[in-house]
Amino acid sequence: HRTLPWSGAKPASGLQAAARDARYRLLLDACRRDGVNALLLAHHRDDQAETLLHRIDRDTGPEGLAGMAPSRTVDGVSLLRPLLDVSKARLVATCRAAGLAWTEDPSNSDPRFARSRLRELAPALAEAGVTAERLARLAAAMTVARTAFDGFVAAWLEAHAEIGPAGSMTVDRRALNAAPAMLRDRLVERILRAVGGGDYPPRSERL
Repeated sequence: HRTLPWSGAKPASGLQAAARDARYRLLLDACRRDGVNALLLAHHRDDQAETLLHRIDRDTGPEGLAGMAPSRTVDGVSLLRPLLDVSKARLVATCRAAGLAWTEDPSNSDPRFARSRLRELAPALAEAGVTAERLARLAAAMTVARTAFDGFVAAWLEAHAEIGPAGSMTVDRRALNAAPAMLRDRLVERILRAVGGGDYPPRSERL
């Protein structure tokens, strides 16, 4: 294995988001340096369920309900998550059966972080029927819906929007106002991300 240290100053707030960004940057840099075109990530079904709960808590809208994608490409490297349909309990049992040791991330139980607090709610939610399996199925269904909706958004932008040479975007206001509310929100969100370069959609209230 190779250890990729995150050196330099660390932020006082937004630590988990900054650590995630640093982790991907270090991994992708290593992939490109070694000519590796696919990176396997170990996110499992429980992680997917936590992602949905976290995004519901952040009010990210329909796109957030699609959860983590099984595959996507970033800067020429494919990020693959082959374990999204596998529960954490099954992975732990498999490791124990094979005599494999693993390390628990201490930040996973740190109450300072929202994900840790949501994780503590998982047993109560499961007892009420909101299980990790059901949340994962919701994410899969929303992924299909998002893909279809992306087609409508792309067709609308091609017909009613123009990209300026400096990266600005001009849209037909009358056509935008005439679009259904859900499509209109998605169009504005996509335009903001395209012009601003954001990785994630804004919260619904901010949108």
